[in-house]
Amino acid sequence: MVEEHQISTVASRYALALIQLGEQNYKLDEYMDSLVKVKNTLAENDELAKFLEHPIVAKEDKKEIICNTFQNHISIDILNTLKILLDRNRIYIFSSLVTHYTELLNQKRNVTMAQVITAVPISEDIKYKLKEKLQSQFNKNFQIDHRIDTEIIAGMIVKFGDRVIDGSIKSKLENMKKHLA
Repeated sequence: MVEEHQISTVASRYALALIQLGEQNYKLDEYMDSLVKVKNTLAENDELAKFLEHPIVAKEDKKEIICNTFQNHISIDILNTLKILLDRNRIYIFSSLVTHYTELLNQKRNVTMAQVITAVPISEDIKYKLKEKLQSQFNKNFQIDHRIDTEIIAGMIVKFGDRVIDGSIKSKLENMKKHLA
């Protein structure tokens, strides 16, 4: 089994190459859209993902499936990247590649990802106001990644970089419990 660190290192090299190619061709956003389409398709279709990673299936068969599935829906450069990953038996790094590409693109655009966790869905208006508040308070451009976790009971947790702003009821109850014990 390949270690997570090795996967990350190799994936970051592919992501950097795609960033450089995307800059040269003015296709950074097109590549991002294509990468997300492929990642979502593989996440939604477990059989396809297993087929592509299966060591006994011929590489040419895998490439044919990739072409039939994505050819008219993604950038040709991303399609070629998938073929290279298949040729080198590295398709398993694809998810990590997308993560690294996203991080590099965000760095290039000076965007900080803020993970916002709430117990219930929040409106686009609240996301926008939160984004504005974070941008004014921390002097950075933020993009909001919203997740729902019912275990926090109510309130909100905001994570970005090495910061955590925990305004959840769960953490307040846990703090009260510590003080009372």
